Amino acid sequence: MGAVRGILPGAPALCFCLHSSCRGEGQIPEMEEQAKKVSLYLECSTTALGKKERMCGYVLEYITEKGPATLVNYREGCGTYNREFLLGLVEALERIKTPCELRVYGQNRFVLCMLRNRLADWAAEDFMSNGKPIVNREEWRRIWEQIQKHQVNIELGEHAYSRWLLTEMEEKCRNYQRTKC
Repeated sequence: MGAVRGILPGAPALCFCLHSSCRGEGQIPEMEEQAKKVSLYLECSTTALGKKERMCGYVLEYITEKGPATLVNYREGCGTYNREFLLGLVEALERIKTPCELRVYGQNRFVLCMLRNRLADWAAEDFMSNGKPIVNREEWRRIWEQIQKHQVNIELGEHAYSRWLLTEMEEKCRNYQRTKC
């Protein structure tokens, strides 16, 4: 079983799964063999250019024979929009333990288009482009390692959890008196 933990100090773990084995204690079962379809929804608290403090939230959702199971988590960091989105994506992908059909939803056009159109080429070139390491090379490498075991589809744009994730991140920033979020 994987533990659900908050990124912010003192933040409660959020678990919305319907498994009787969870009991709301922040534990979710590993994906069962028959759980073949997983959806990953990502958002960042701001799309502003440059390095700045921001949060990235994600929802991992899959359907089991007992019903839907969801894992929600947030991370905060000080980086560019693309880097923080990549780090949220890496963290979410590393939670998926079983090969599956994975659908990734998000609004970061650059990251999702590169994931769909360039990642395999970068991997073949050891994450180099024109003789130089690509920006966020290690994050892209970790993503490449994780997606090898899945069939991945990309959905660009606003998604079912967009507004909810943004509202939750805004609330977390207020609750933790973060002024830079």
